[in-house]
Amino acid sequence: MLRLLGFVLPLSLDSFAAAFAAMGIRGLRRVQRLRITALFLAFEAGMPLVGLALGASVAGLAGGLARFLVPAALAAVGIWILRESLDDDDDEVRKARGLLTARGFAIIGLGLGISLDELALGFTISFTRLPVAEVVTAIAVQACVAIWGGAYLGTRFRGTGARRVRWGAEVLAGVGLLSLAAFLTARTL
Repeated sequence: MLRLLGFVLPLSLDSFAAAFAAMGIRGLRRVQRLRITALFLAFEAGMPLVGLALGASVAGLAGGLARFLVPAALAAVGIWILRESLDDDDDEVRKARGLLTARGFAIIGLGLGISLDELALGFTISFTRLPVAEVVTAIAVQACVAIWGGAYLGTRFRGTGARRVRWGAEVLAGVGLLSLAAFLTARTL
């Protein structure tokens, strides 16, 4: 259970940060907020599941190497999230604005851009041999809680305070994944 929490907590912090940033856009109508929330929920919950399915086939081929691949992949995703947190260009805000007007394949492209780290994390989880039903349930629950929490708080914070909250959540997600990678590496060695 703790191993599952180690994967899901950073995932939820990253989802929270994305929703928080999107809801901080000024002048959104209620319908627009609901649309962004629904799209974030679909991608933030769906992409780890897609990664889990893709990784399941590769995990069988990896065999004993999986114990080395998991920490390396976690570290890579953690570094990616930390790099994104240092990038102060409000990328999530731009992508969320794009979701307001996008249709068809453009929505899929924007959704993938928002949730690539979730795809990578789902791929990594498939190597851990955690019970699939528990993983799917945990991903769905964390996505709902993180997105709704981020959306709710994102409408209440503006400006510098909002950037600090979002930055803090992203940094915690990245550090959490790096810590999990270090723990798994130490346990393997």
